[in-house]
Amino acid sequence: MLGLFLAVYFSWNQAQKKNLLYCVSSVGEAIVEYSNIGKFARDDGNWYALYEKEVDNLLESFSIPDCPEGFAGLPSDIREKKYRMAVRKTGRLQYDVRVWSNGFDNIAGTHDDIVFPNGEKALK
Repeated sequence: MLGLFLAVYFSWNQAQKKNLLYCVSSVGEAIVEYSNIGKFARDDGNWYALYEKEVDNLLESFSIPDCPEGFAGLPSDIREKKYRMAVRKTGRLQYDVRVWSNGFDNIAGTHDDIVFPNGEKALK
């Protein structure tokens, strides 16, 4: 019986993580396409982590169907926590964007984080 429970739980956990990855990717792709993302970037090339209100204001301008709605109808992760975002300037009118969820443990930089682009690390 324990084996069946663990198999069902593992399957559910993997499905939740996959859904979260779709959502984070959709948010990330929408942000990358946003023409004014550079207004958040610092000129020194360092990452700028957006404040919660900046993320809210930015996400209000997008329709992201892959995400469950959380606070105020904005996309949220599986725990109904808001996404984190950061941007940095990499060249003239070129920017890197990072979008992440701290995962189930709610700690940035651990193994369960979901990050766009895939394979990158969450900023701490």
